[in-house]
Amino acid sequence: MARAAEQLIIEAVSYSAKGAVDKVERCVGRIGALVQLKGFPSEIGGELISLSHRIRRDAHEKQVSDLFDAAMMTAREGTANERKEALARISAALVKAVKNGADARFCENVAKRLEILTLTTQEGIDDAARRVAGRKTTLKKEPQAFAREHRRAIRYVDPILVLDCRGWGVFRTVNWSCWGFLARGGGEELPPVGKYLKFTVQCGLLPGFEERIAGTVIRNTQHGNFVVEMPSMTLGILRLMTLLKRNGIVPEPE
Repeated sequence: MARAAEQLIIEAVSYSAKGAVDKVERCVGRIGALVQLKGFPSEIGGELISLSHRIRRDAHEKQVSDLFDAAMMTAREGTANERKEALARISAALVKAVKNGADARFCENVAKRLEILTLTTQEGIDDAARRVAGRKTTLKKEPQAFAREHRRAIRYVDPILVLDCRGWGVFRTVNWSCWGFLARGGGEELPPVGKYLKFTVQCGLLPGFEERIAGTVIRNTQHGNFVVEMPSMTLGILRLMTLLKRNGIVPEPE
């Protein structure tokens, strides 16, 4: 049952990236049903539910973004009625996104895009819209590659995880979550951005704990650290997070 739930999470992530809200909702519903079954591992049930809800939020946000892209085409090529219908679809989708956890940064970005959309005509984007597009938002803007980790994943500083990567050396985490980690090198050459790597993970607080994960390097820093983003969670990391909670170790605020 746990493996079935893990596969549903992977499917939900794939659908979410496409903004396929209905398919994500079906996956989330099936995950919820599996978690309720007798015999389902209780130590990961709560984390799976929480993770599935975050994936559902991502799907709703992606749907809003896709509707904006379509609406911009309508603003340039469609009629006034078609523009009105496009705005109504965006409004309905935004309500659902907020209900599913879309945060202030996302909503402010939507407001900015909406202002640009209303100033866009069949003649193109006028000067006012260009000024809106270039205006800085009041909230600090994060690089796109880090937005999910910063906003959508609980992060742990302790315990430090040991990451053994064949061919690259042994690294230790600065912080980590179910979606990825920031790791510190030990004098070794840092893997380049875009490199897909496999790691064996160990946790000093849990003797015998070992998990294999994989991800893509999305950033190197000037301080000898690098960021790896994982395409999906692993059951082992979820079990680790649950064990830490039981021992009173809490993550940093989101």
